[in-house]
Amino acid sequence: MLKTRVITVAVLLPLLLLALFTLDTSGLAIVFGVLVAMALREWAVFSAIDSVPLQSVYIVTGLAVAALVWHYGLASVEFFILALLFWIAALLRLWRYSGKQDGQGNSGLAWLDGYIVLLPALLGLLVLVDRDASSPSLILIFLLIIWFADTGAYLVGRKWGRHKLAPEISPGKTIEGLAGGLAGAMLVAAVAGMVFLALDAGRLAAWLLLAALIALMSVAGDLFESLYKRRAGLKDSGNILPGHGGVMDRIDSLCAALPLYILSLHGLGVLTLQ
Repeated sequence: MLKTRVITVAVLLPLLLLALFTLDTSGLAIVFGVLVAMALREWAVFSAIDSVPLQSVYIVTGLAVAALVWHYGLASVEFFILALLFWIAALLRLWRYSGKQDGQGNSGLAWLDGYIVLLPALLGLLVLVDRDASSPSLILIFLLIIWFADTGAYLVGRKWGRHKLAPEISPGKTIEGLAGGLAGAMLVAAVAGMVFLALDAGRLAAWLLLAALIALMSVAGDLFESLYKRRAGLKDSGNILPGHGGVMDRIDSLCAALPLYILSLHGLGVLTLQ
C-alpha cells in the first residue's frame, strides 16, 4: 500500500509542479476545473446522486456558479470570510458527531455542502494565480504547509500516538499526531516566511500562528470528508488515485484550509483581494 502511494506521488508531483510554473491563468483554470469536476462527481456519490445524467447536471451547475462568481468579481474578502465561517460551523458539527448515522446516508442537503466545500477552493486557487506575480510560489507554499502537516501527523502519530482525536470519525488520528502536524506546518511556514515572503519579525510571528491555524483547518477538512464517507458507507471517495483513493481524499484538507490561507496573505499584505 505504501509503495503504491509513493509511486502515485512520484508520478503526479512533477506534473503538478510543471503545471504550476508553466501554465498561464487559463491553463491552470482548466486543470483546477477538471480536478474540481472530478471531486464534485465523488461528492455527488456522497449525496446519493447515483444517475450519471444527474451527476453531470450537478457538476456543470457547480462549475457554472464558480464561473459566474469569478466573472462578476465576487471572489472577494467577504466571499472567503463566508467560506471560513462555514468551516468554523463544520468544526462544531464534527464536535457533536456521535456516529449514530454511519452507513445510513447523508442528509438531503449534502449536495449543497459539496458546492460550499469545493467552489471556494477552486476560486481561491484562481485568485492566487491571477492576482499576484508570485502566485505559483504562494500555491506551492500552501501545499507544503498542508503536506508537512499531514506528514508530521502521520509520523508522530504512528510512533507516539496514544490519545484518539476523533474516534467516531477517523479512529487513526491522534492528539499526538495533531501536535506533530502543527510542528511540521510551522516549520515549513517559518522557512517560507523568512526566505520567500520576506516577512519582518512581527509579521513572521503572526504568520506562524496563522500557519498553525491553517494546519488545524486542514485536519477539519479531512475529518469533514471522513464524516460524509462514513455516513455513506464508503472507505474512499473513489479509486482514481492508486493508494490514495479519490480526488476528494487528496484535496479535502486543501478545501478547508485555503480560505484561511488567502485571508492570512491578505491580512499580511502579501496578497491583495477586492
